[in-house]
Order: sequence, then C-alpha cells, then structure tokens
Amino acid sequence: MRRRLEAELQAIFGSITIKKYTPRLNANFELTLHQDVDGVELQVPKSTGENQILSVSFVAAVSKLAREIRTEHRAEGDGAADSGTYPIVMDAAFGSLDKNYQKEVSRALARLAPQLIVLVSKSQGMGEVINELRPHVSNMGVLVTNTTSLRDVSEFIEIDGSNYPYIRAGAESNHTQLEVIGQ
Repeated sequence: MRRRLEAELQAIFGSITIKKYTPRLNANFELTLHQDVDGVELQVPKSTGENQILSVSFVAAVSKLAREIRTEHRAEGDGAADSGTYPIVMDAAFGSLDKNYQKEVSRALARLAPQLIVLVSKSQGMGEVINELRPHVSNMGVLVTNTTSLRDVSEFIEIDGSNYPYIRAGAESNHTQLEVIGQ
C-alpha cells in the first residue's frame, strides 16, 4: 500500500513542480525530497513552498487512492456506495506559493478531488487560484470578519464582478461568519 501511495504521490508532485525532485515516503510514512545527482539519489532540503506542494500532493494522493480502493471493493461486491469518498479540506494552501505554483496546485486539486473545501485569504484566493477553481465550484462563500472596532476598518472583496463584505466594523461581538455567495 505504501508503494502504491508513493507512486501516486510522485505522479501528482511531478505534475505540479518544475524541479526534478522525487518525493519519497519511507516505512514510517515520512515525506522527503530527493534529487538524482550523477546517478546518486540525494535527499534535498525543502523550501516552504516545496513543503506545501509536497503536503498537498500527499493529501491528494491519499484521497485518490481511497477512491481507487473503494472502486475495487465495489467491483468485488464489498462496501457501501459512498465509502472511500473523502473530501479534501485545505486552509491556507497557497500562502507560500508563487503565482505559477498557485495555478498548478489549483489545477491539480480541481482534477484530483471530487469534494474540495478550500479556505483562502483575500490575498491567496484571488487571481490564479479562483480562475482555476471557479469552473469546478458548486458553492462559494466568504468568511466575514465581524469586529467591535469602531474605526472604519470595513473591507470588501470582489468576486465575479460583485462586492461582498470581508471585514465588518461596529459589530456587537468579534466573530466570523460564513456568508454563501453567488447563488
């Protein structure tokens, strides 16, 4: 099972990154990156962005493998119809990535995850991320920060040509609420 997961991890990671690094998953399920240098495989240090891509690749590989196993078991007559369908939930998945990697990670997630919940900040979610994920989105919302501050710190976010509250000042309590948009 570990080898199968590692192979899927390598395929996903390779579809995202531009560097010729190979992720490895050891017997303790620890993730490392390696590079072939003159026929010798050497472990390389991971940047913050590479670590983020590696983590996303691992989660996507686990999700894909779970779906494949579900399909295999259903073909054998085992398992409920929805067993093995796991959503991927990601918070701040794009924070350490440049625009090219944001685009590639978004594409990979849209392609690999049948159920995806992505939480991103205003700075992370606009541009490449929303452009790549939008065609695959069935529901979208904004986490609105409500603050008791009397200073006018109110802010809006523009999505698909409409403005939505992002920060609301003058609230009775400090809290965040999900507001569904675009429906």
